[in-house]
Amino acid sequence: MKELGNVFSGISATFALIPGMTILITKLGVPPGASQVVFGASIESVCALTLLMLWVNKQKIKRLPSQRITKYAVILGITFVLMFVSYLFLYGYYVEEIPHTADLLFPIWPNGELQEGLQMHGSHMKLVEAWGRDDVYKVIQSSSSLTIQLTVILFLLNYMGIFMSLTMGFGILGIKIASATKKKPQ
Repeated sequence: MKELGNVFSGISATFALIPGMTILITKLGVPPGASQVVFGASIESVCALTLLMLWVNKQKIKRLPSQRITKYAVILGITFVLMFVSYLFLYGYYVEEIPHTADLLFPIWPNGELQEGLQMHGSHMKLVEAWGRDDVYKVIQSSSSLTIQLTVILFLLNYMGIFMSLTMGFGILGIKIASATKKKPQ
């Protein structure tokens, strides 16, 4: 059973370390125009902080009843699913994949000329087809630069929540299982 606690602790550390490195190398899940360094370093930092918080509080976690740990793990699992689904929605709706060229990130709250163009053409892709990818990019940058930054921040917060909930869920389970398997003196 102690091995199982070590497995969960190892999985927790994996969720804390590997995603950030993967993002730095592959740019996986990073919206176009956003810094993979910012995304990767943020994931690394948040997950490392999560592990440190769990480590500092491991004695309190060990004393929690198994029912409460299970409840927390379920809540964190649900949080993971919700954050993951919402990230897929955000990415699928606001990132327009354009064949044979760089993808575009549309702001959640378009302004000015971009908003007018979207109202006139009805969708991101139709706007790109009508105006051309480069012109749409210029309009996004000029009329919606603040909202594009807010969109990237929303993506980042959502992305961090995915990995933080996994790290915390596996971490508390690992701590509890490791403590439950220690031999008690007779």
